[in-house]
Amino acid sequence: MVKSKAVFFDRDGTLNYLIDNRAPWGFNEFRFIKGATEAVKIVKDLGYMVFVVTNQPDVKDGKMAMDTLIEITKHLEMELEIDDIMIAYDRDSKLYKPNTGMLEQLIDKYDIDVESSFMIGDRWKDVLAGNRVNLTTMLLGDYDKCLYTKPDYAFGNILEACKFIGDKYD
Repeated sequence: MVKSKAVFFDRDGTLNYLIDNRAPWGFNEFRFIKGATEAVKIVKDLGYMVFVVTNQPDVKDGKMAMDTLIEITKHLEMELEIDDIMIAYDRDSKLYKPNTGMLEQLIDKYDIDVESSFMIGDRWKDVLAGNRVNLTTMLLGDYDKCLYTKPDYAFGNILEACKFIGDKYD
């Protein structure tokens, strides 16, 4: 059987805007980054599965209600036609990026070919997690934002990254 290819997206700062360098704490603060909807559609149309892997410690820290996170997650899933979303709440968890638990679980669950798949995020933790499981990594922003590890590519925005996947890899 042929393995699936996938694009793993971070959420905050990648698919939606940050609010003062933090995740949105209310549904009214949640806004998709310009080009995010089109970017996800590009990779979906190319036959990639689409996953979101996101650290959300603000729920455990009491800064965000679980109901709000559920509402945002459902909205994200519906609007972007996400295949699956994994959320890490606990900074000490093997799921919490830069640890690889979320990526490994999705790779196993959906039989993903890591050599044909990508991790896109805006922080070094996203890149390091992707590098640790041998995904092609894409940083949104400048290479110098990336501590401890280097991405395979850096782009100014999510749309550029996804167009590049279409141009170079399909």
